Amino acid sequence: DREGIDPYHARAMASPLRQKVPLRELAERGQSFDIKEKVAEYPRLVEIVHADLADAESAEQGANWHENPVEIALEFGWADERPGVPALEGRATTRIPATCQRCLEPFELDLDTTFRLLLAEPESAVSEAPGYELWEVDSEAEAGDLVEEALIMALPFAAMHGDDVECEGREEVAADVEEDTVRPFADLRSMMAADE
Repeated sequence: DREGIDPYHARAMASPLRQKVPLRELAERGQSFDIKEKVAEYPRLVEIVHADLADAESAEQGANWHENPVEIALEFGWADERPGVPALEGRATTRIPATCQRCLEPFELDLDTTFRLLLAEPESAVSEAPGYELWEVDSEAEAGDLVEEALIMALPFAAMHGDDVECEGREEVAADVEEDTVRPFADLRSMMAADE
């Protein structure tokens, strides 16, 4: 490591996703990235995960989750193949610990997001393009920040175990539904017989 630079910042300086570059330049070059980073390099995502685990009984679950890989594929260009506003197509996948909102037990959540973005400068008069989501960003940005925002937006509102995993909370909900089911016509036959 270079003198005076901690390992995290040395890694960040070496990553092409951590450099501020004019987005138009990336689009003009048709720049693409196929890269693997670590969850630890996404501080806002880490903060959200920590907040989610703070109330969990097993907050230590997967203590090394910061080291989980984030696999990223990005391609810059122009929307509709014409120069104008930079566009970004990409995919990012990783695994993070989460707390199931049904059973309140920790589990590993797969995050997998694909995105097609039109990257317009704030207050520019840019209209949306079919198939793209319009994001307002500075003319120079770190691609890593765009990836982190996409991952954060992909977080579920309420994380829960998948259908293929046993979840005590799901079993309790199913039992409650069974018990509370109202059958308004259950006694209709006996009531009709009584009227006759």
